[in-house]
Amino acid sequence: MLLAAVMTLTGICLGIVVASATIPRARPLPLLSALTLTLIAATALVLIDPSNMFAAVLFVIASGTASALYAAILWKRSLPGLPHRLGWFFRVQITHPGFLRGIYEQQVPVATS
Repeated sequence: MLLAAVMTLTGICLGIVVASATIPRARPLPLLSALTLTLIAATALVLIDPSNMFAAVLFVIASGTASALYAAILWKRSLPGLPHRLGWFFRVQITHPGFLRGIYEQQVPVATS
């Protein structure tokens, strides 16, 4: 039970890190770091208790949900002109995340050099 709680908290933290590395634009180094930490956490789970499927499922669900929720919060801050609630941003982030990125790129022109 303790391992499941630890992996849930780890998943939440890593989900937040992944979301902050990709919103509003993907930054390669923080994203690579976040994905490396995720891989290390998953490997640690397998090495500590390979038969604990419950902790593994909680890790995946917690990281995905935290990433989508924090990304929705960041998109709501980045796109203040959209009159939608946080729930709408969350649903769009889960179903079609490229839609929000497209809106952001239309509102904020990308500097070309």
